[in-house]
Amino acid sequence: MVETVSNLRESRVIDPSDGRSVLIDCTGELRLGLLANTVSRECFENVDGVVVYEDSVIGYLNLFLGREAPSYILRVKHYEPERAGRNWAEELVVQALRIDASALIYLLSIGHEDERLDSSSMSTIAMLSDVCNEYDLPLIAEVVPQGERIKRENYLDCVGLAARMAVEAGASVVAIPFLNGFEAFQAVVNAVKIPTLLIDPQSRYTFLKTRNSIREIIRSVLKAGLSGVILGPSLVRSKDPDKLLADIVSIVHGGIRLENR
Repeated sequence: MVETVSNLRESRVIDPSDGRSVLIDCTGELRLGLLANTVSRECFENVDGVVVYEDSVIGYLNLFLGREAPSYILRVKHYEPERAGRNWAEELVVQALRIDASALIYLLSIGHEDERLDSSSMSTIAMLSDVCNEYDLPLIAEVVPQGERIKRENYLDCVGLAARMAVEAGASVVAIPFLNGFEAFQAVVNAVKIPTLLIDPQSRYTFLKTRNSIREIIRSVLKAGLSGVILGPSLVRSKDPDKLLADIVSIVHGGIRLENR
């Protein structure tokens, strides 16, 4: 099998040795500067990648230098249809490659009463995917049903629909919010058939709440076939973020990565 440039870049996000990943989102409640002061360098270097905004990563490039350093994934900021188009997407992808980002990440939102919002979100990810494919840059789609049409009763169906839409658009990886039950996660994984990550259960995008610990949740979703997690608020709110991160890396990668360091 011939390894493409896109495959090589994706291997910096999803560990090819086990097909799993621990990412940290530094574009929300947790920011890169706070992360650098919250967890040890050793723990930081054990994660697979960090989600960042372009303007934030420039001041912390030293964190991503060296063979053991994690990759960084550039988050696509809010899309404004009246100001953007294919040129916008191409400029974004070219700039991501210029600063050596390993992937883009885009939030795909569906479920709004105003169908134009859903349509805009879908057309944006399709356009991004086309350009990413041309430049061999992986695209991660966070699928987040959050509009007025979203109810507890239809939530699983909406997550599954959004995930399939992301795959059809050409996403390399999808990230999904917390769902109730092993079977629910398994249904999405079986439907998309590409690496699937869990969005931090304490994220503001989580519709279904749970009292289970983040460690318990991750063990469960891995058994259901998910490939890992995108952490964020859970680290900020932890009394011992260093230990939490080390535990999660060990859970996701089976302790192998820590033993090899």
